[in-house]
Parts: sequence; C-alpha cells; structure tokens
Amino acid sequence: MTAVSVSKDAAPTSEDLVVLSKVNKHFGALHVLQDIDLTIGRGEVVVVI
Repeated sequence: MTAVSVSKDAAPTSEDLVVLSKVNKHFGALHVLQDIDLTIGRGEVVVVI
C-alpha cells in the first residue's frame, strides 16, 4: 500500500524547495514508481510510504 500525506504549516509561497521529475523506482523486476513528479514548497511536509 502506498500513501501520500501533505500538510502545510506556513503560508503558501511560490518558492519550490524540492522538484522531482520523472522519478522511477524498481525492486527487482517490480516497477513500483513510474514517471512520478513531485514539487515541495516552503512550509510543506510530505511523507511517502
């Protein structure tokens, strides 16, 4: 199971602190993430399980 939780503790801004694009992850032959894009801004907390 995969869960994504996002919470904002600060006022939103246009400043991106982390930008991931086209992320892929394999465990052996199992392709678990395919072409994932993720942007994290100032004040955001992101957890991917």
